[in-house]
Amino acid sequence: MPLIFSDILTHLNTTFKEDWLEDYFEENEDILDVNKAIIQSKVDELTNITIDVFYKSLIAGEYTLETKNIITEIEELKIKSNLLLNTIPGNNFNSQEFLLTTLKKGYIDILKVYSNLYLNFIKLVQSQNENPNIDIIYEAHFDTVKFFNEVSNSKRKKEIEFYNSIIYLYRVDHFFNDDVSMYRIINQLENSIKEHQLSKYFILIKEKLNFLKFKWEIRQKSFKNRDFKVSKAYIIDDELFISTDDIKYNPSLSKLQNWKEYIECYYEVDDWKSKLSSFTNNFKHESYNTLSSLKLILLLKYYKDVNKDYLNLKEVVKEFEHRYKENSTSEQRFIYNKTYLYALNNQFSFLLKQKELEEVKVKKLKEKIEKIQKKCNIDNFFTESKYITYKLNLLESKFQNRQKLEQSIKDKDELDTLLGAVKLYKEKLKWSKNNHNLLFQLPYEECLINSNIDELDIFYASSIILPLPHEESENNYEEISEKLKGLKQLILSVAALNKEFTTIKELQSEIKTNQVKTLETIGVFTAIMAFILASIPSFSFVNEFYQALLFTGIIGSCLLIMVSTIFLFTRGFKKIQSWLLIVLSIALFSFTLYSLNRSIDMVEISIKQDFSKKINSLKVEQVKVDSLIKSKPKENNPTPN
Repeated sequence: MPLIFSDILTHLNTTFKEDWLEDYFEENEDILDVNKAIIQSKVDELTNITIDVFYKSLIAGEYTLETKNIITEIEELKIKSNLLLNTIPGNNFNSQEFLLTTLKKGYIDILKVYSNLYLNFIKLVQSQNENPNIDIIYEAHFDTVKFFNEVSNSKRKKEIEFYNSIIYLYRVDHFFNDDVSMYRIINQLENSIKEHQLSKYFILIKEKLNFLKFKWEIRQKSFKNRDFKVSKAYIIDDELFISTDDIKYNPSLSKLQNWKEYIECYYEVDDWKSKLSSFTNNFKHESYNTLSSLKLILLLKYYKDVNKDYLNLKEVVKEFEHRYKENSTSEQRFIYNKTYLYALNNQFSFLLKQKELEEVKVKKLKEKIEKIQKKCNIDNFFTESKYITYKLNLLESKFQNRQKLEQSIKDKDELDTLLGAVKLYKEKLKWSKNNHNLLFQLPYEECLINSNIDELDIFYASSIILPLPHEESENNYEEISEKLKGLKQLILSVAALNKEFTTIKELQSEIKTNQVKTLETIGVFTAIMAFILASIPSFSFVNEFYQALLFTGIIGSCLLIMVSTIFLFTRGFKKIQSWLLIVLSIALFSFTLYSLNRSIDMVEISIKQDFSKKINSLKVEQVKVDSLIKSKPKENNPTPN
């Protein structure tokens, strides 16, 4: 929008030139009553234009769009207005007194009041955006208080009061929170503006008050919905509010009605999932770079809590990142810083809910968020809160599953690290509370609401997202602290028993070793006895030294295998000595079997040779017998005739 303060400068330059008073002076520099009325009318017109410009600039939120230029133009306007006093004659006391009263008190002092009120507010917002780590004490300017106490014109005084109330309302909008004092301020402002109902801006301001009041009430109701034990009642300036009551808010403007429904979805009131799905179905398939920030933030909520799609959520975050980089040097860079960090925090929260989560991904995203927060001078506690809760849940799960003692000692070291993180969490929690940091703001163009005044839109700084509730945040911190203390006490108790557990393990190991040695002794003794008993009868069949050696090898191999088996089962399969012993036994046994086989072959050959000799001997004897039979004289037989 164009800078509307230029309208005042244009009016000053055209209507109040250097010689503008010359037409109203008589020869002796007197001013006739008729001319006094004309001069008064011109000054009143200038004052009305100036006051109207201040109202419009504030209501339209022009200070967020062109901050430096507005400050420059207001300072230029103050200098220009002081030049009006240079035209006052120095010789005519009556004319001098009239012009001083008309110009200084009727315009210049009023301009100072509005300028000081507006500039103080602008610098407050600017400082909060550029240096959010600085705590600022807001205080009215001395000239403002002085003039306000001395002003006699009741109309001007009421106009100043109304303008000051609007500035206070815009402060509430920029630094909104869920504290009960905020609700009290809203109610007090609502009462204070009632006497200004004739102002053309009254309806706009009343509508904005109702919206902020609704946001405070919906925050209390959403808090109650998450914790059913919480049900609060407040009596503030004779007005009763109960967090369980239905909230009555029916805005007359369509855009505010849409925002109302978006807020109800965002803070999970009533049938919020179906409503949010209905909203996002209209644009979720469109290209993200064509969507408004409001639509993107609704998609963020949809993919995180309704459809639960991490990949699509990452794509939405990427679009916020693109806009953050694209506007890194613009007047609205502070808004894009917040929106991008808000999107990253949602991604981080959703990442921690993923199954089979890799610790590397968690740390990488956390470091990225911390880096951007440092760059933007934002010290929000959200990431610390989520990360500490995630780590505590992991440690608690390990402890409940009775992990090894050595792991418990490592967990103790990790708990010590978390204690430092909790201290940092507390500092960041305090920072967030003191700095009234809005987590998310829409760009200027999306924060404007059409009004009943031509060419004037009303600016809503806090739009649809509220800061994290202080009370809920404090409760979460206390829960985390107590959980950490309890878990640390348990793990420290286990760690303190480390020495006793070590002693018990040593005793168990010693007993086991003694048992093993006993078994080994019995086994070896049994094996030796078996060897001796088996050897005695075996040697009764031995005729040769080689056979004795062979039988000794067979029985010794069996003995060695038996002893090796005893060592193998008593000292474990991982002992190298046991394996070497049994391999040696098997090798010896195999060699003995091979020797036995060779021995059997040799015996068979020997038997065959003996048998062959005996057969040959029998054959010789048979030949001898046959020869004797043939050589024996024949018995006397009758000779044939």
